[in-house]
Amino acid sequence: MIGNRVVEDVVFDLLKKASTGVPSDVRKALEEAYEDEENEVPKM
Repeated sequence: MIGNRVVEDVVFDLLKKASTGVPSDVRKALEEAYEDEENEVPKM
């Protein structure tokens, strides 16, 4: 049987990755949009 602590640790790690990870295609699109932006205000 899997212990409660193991489940808690795995759930925590998964939530952390889900909330902080950005897929590479999304990251690339954001970087391109940043580079294409002409107005400096949105870049702050």
